[in-house]
Amino acid sequence: MGFVLLAPYGLAGSPYIASIAVAPLAQDHGVGSQLIKFTEGRYRDRAHLFLLVSSFNPRAQQFYRRHGYEFVGELKGYIVPHHSELIFHKRIA
Repeated sequence: MGFVLLAPYGLAGSPYIASIAVAPLAQDHGVGSQLIKFTEGRYRDRAHLFLLVSSFNPRAQQFYRRHGYEFVGELKGYIVPHHSELIFHKRIA
């Protein structure tokens, strides 16, 4: 139904969500929220959690904002030319 790929020592040595995906038929059924809750629980003792989301993916940006993540920076042209990867952060401890 979905997966989350985690890097325990990602951005600035803090846990990093490298990828999260939910199968199309499982979207809008709480699977992504369960993956986020799992991740936050797993790293609760680490204080911070980071992820990147593409500037052309407003749906994902809204999803992360609903879960308390805040935009903290931008990497212009990092993966896709003329687009940015937006850095999101959440204090979890």
